[in-house]
Amino acid sequence: MRINIFICHTPFHNFISRNLCQLKFSEAHFRNYIISSVEDRATPGNFSLVVIKPGLTGKIIGLRSAKSFFNSQVKIFKHEVEFFLPHIDGVLGNYIFHNSYLRNGGAKVNFYYDGILMLDAHREIRTFPRLTVIKRLLSLSIFHYFVLHKDVLPVNAPRTNSIYTPLPEHTPGPTEKMIAVRFSSMAYTINHGHVVILGSDVGIDLDLSYQRIISYCHNALGVEKILFKPHHADKIHIFQKLMKNQNDIFDLVEGKACLEELISELRPEVVIAPYLSSALINIKVIFGSTIRAICMIEKELSETSLNEITQLAKSLGVEIVTFAKN
Repeated sequence: MRINIFICHTPFHNFISRNLCQLKFSEAHFRNYIISSVEDRATPGNFSLVVIKPGLTGKIIGLRSAKSFFNSQVKIFKHEVEFFLPHIDGVLGNYIFHNSYLRNGGAKVNFYYDGILMLDAHREIRTFPRLTVIKRLLSLSIFHYFVLHKDVLPVNAPRTNSIYTPLPEHTPGPTEKMIAVRFSSMAYTINHGHVVILGSDVGIDLDLSYQRIISYCHNALGVEKILFKPHHADKIHIFQKLMKNQNDIFDLVEGKACLEELISELRPEVVIAPYLSSALINIKVIFGSTIRAICMIEKELSETSLNEITQLAKSLGVEIVTFAKN
């Protein structure tokens, strides 16, 4: 018996974990568990799903239950237990990666594809000190000291067993640790003139960015319907205010499912974002030439910090539309 435990923090993590269960671990001798901090609309198939409830009490209960489950599985199955993490910037991932009981018990640690985070190995863990304090306080509830690692994605660490990615040639880390996950290209009948605009939670001027995108949709794309898909941690009032006089062509995509999962239902012709979202790269990996993916970004930004990722996005077919910073 092989025990696979996936740790998820976003709808996309849920989506990727479910696909890994189907593509790599569907045989009867695999027992798959997904432990997530967000709801998942999928019906459990060859995996069991546990959702950690929001709120301080829910998180503490969920963290303690998860720790107890991890320890019991390692005690029983030892080296047959494998963990799958998107990064170590969450409390559970940090605990799993650094805990000596799990390590000495033989449990392995793998990383799975998390979009741009994996492709450029962000050092995000030191960027938000307030969040680090919160994570350290939550970690104390499971008697763990939240460890600041030099990378949130320590692909070169000896503790890292394997790295599951659909883009191994673009993923940092040792070649021998890479395991390619090739998502089959999916096609669908598009709704011509339908555009999905992605929301954002990154530090940009959203009011200005959304204005530019809406103007681009009308002037360059001949849009008939605009569907706004908020980021899972996004507030949507800015976009709704801009579209208040265009209700005849505007719809809000509700629910927490990731865009990659919704594309075949929404069937848009174009997806456009005010930053280089992982979703743009992901949908080109999954859907290929069926869909146009456009990133509208400041020219200065596209030429500096995101240059390598921009080039990768272009090679996959993502269109980069730049504008001068005001």
